[in-house]
Order: sequence, then structure tokens, then C-alpha cells
Amino acid sequence: LDRTLSLIGITVNQIGRRRIIIGRRRKPKRRRNRSSPNAIEPERRRHDERRAIGFLIVVIVIAIVVVVVVVVVFDFVLVVFFFVFAFLGLGSRVSANRKGREFEELGS
Repeated sequence: LDRTLSLIGITVNQIGRRRIIIGRRRKPKRRRNRSSPNAIEPERRRHDERRAIGFLIVVIVIAIVVVVVVVVVFDFVLVVFFFVFAFLGLGSRVSANRKGREFEELGS
């Protein structure tokens, strides 16, 4: 157990040292890049902004389309049900009126 723990500790220390060294190596490179090509970063930012705006527009358009489709379908279903019930109601009323008239005629 002690050996394995010590080996694990050594490997962790080595990885940590490597990371620190890599970090120290990378930081000055970034500073050098920042000083010379300043024109590239705004273009990248603009491109990222355009991508983000485009993505937002696409999401908003999809949401609007979904809402419109749902509303249209819901309205269509409501209209269909309304017409069906209206025709059923008219049919039952007409038949009831006819029956009533027939009974009145028979009665008189």
C-alpha cells in the first residue's frame, strides 16, 4: 500500500510539475500573440457574435414557427369541432322541429 501510494504521489507530483511548466511556457506565448496580431481577435469576436446572433435568430424563428403551428392546429381543431357540433345541433333541432310539426299536424 505504501509503495503504491508513494508511486501515485510521485506521478501526481510529476503531472503537477509538468502542468506548471506547460503553463509557464504557454503564458508568455499568449502575451507575444496579443501584442502583434490585434486585428485577428476582433474579427474572431465578430465572427463569434455573428454565430451567436444567427443561432439566436434560428432558435427564435423555430420557436415562432412551433407556436404558430400549434395555434393554427388548435384553432383548426376548435373550428372543426365547432362546425361538427353546430351541424349536429342543427340536425337534431331540425329533426325535432319536423317531429313537432308532424305531431301538431296529426293532433290538429
